[in-house]
Amino acid sequence: MSAKEEKIAKLCKMVEEGSKSVYNSEEWKSYLRTMAKFHNYSARNCLLILLQNPNASHVAGFSTWKNTFHRYVKKGEHGIGILGGRSGSYTKQETNKETGAVEDVDHSYTSFFPCTVFDVAQTEGEDLPTVAHVLTGDVEQSEEIENKIANICPFPVEFEYLEDGAHGYMDEKARRVVVCKGMSHEQTIKSLIHETAHALLVDEDKSKDRWEREVEAESVAYAVSGYLGIDTASYSFGYIAGWARDKDMKYLQSNQKLIRDTAAKIIDGIGEK
Repeated sequence: MSAKEEKIAKLCKMVEEGSKSVYNSEEWKSYLRTMAKFHNYSARNCLLILLQNPNASHVAGFSTWKNTFHRYVKKGEHGIGILGGRSGSYTKQETNKETGAVEDVDHSYTSFFPCTVFDVAQTEGEDLPTVAHVLTGDVEQSEEIENKIANICPFPVEFEYLEDGAHGYMDEKARRVVVCKGMSHEQTIKSLIHETAHALLVDEDKSKDRWEREVEAESVAYAVSGYLGIDTASYSFGYIAGWARDKDMKYLQSNQKLIRDTAAKIIDGIGEK
């Protein structure tokens, strides 16, 4: 193993250890208490949310945002349509096939109705607790580094002002990457690497859940940033822990090669210099 490969492997190992350490912090406990207040949506509603807003992270109804989280939906925001369910029951007289007797039989049912929810980025008010802290540092030759990463990305990269709170996103359908303008050098480079990793891995395994893809992309971002001398631990460890919070961290162990290979590909494209 070359010196470069050893350094990448060491950084990837640090991702696993660092993300685990987040679980013991008071910040993490506060984060979990808040996240527990969010409703768990059905697989069907999760798909509806994904189709309408692929970048949605924390979703709730208008009243829940207001009364539980003290946040308010911004004027002009369009909600995400999902299906609400209401359970009920009724009693019906039926003939028992075995005895022939007429009996009261209880039946339960669920009626569905349309309702609207909003992503956290569509709201404003009290901050939600976070374990991923925005990076604020400057980086020498940041523009050159950003240009090199953009050239590695298989999709065109665009820089735009994003008002929904996102640092960036990879649009699989349009085959493009967008990174938010106006962020610090560190946050811009880290986010650009993250979205580039998404683009490089987009066709790798279509069966993966979103949390798996986010863990992979941020692990790559941490490793590449670390190789460049940019410490993103205060953001990356909490981000990874947040997405994998109820999963076994063995996922990181079993995907080390994929993460290392993707990180190495980006590092090679940037160049040793």
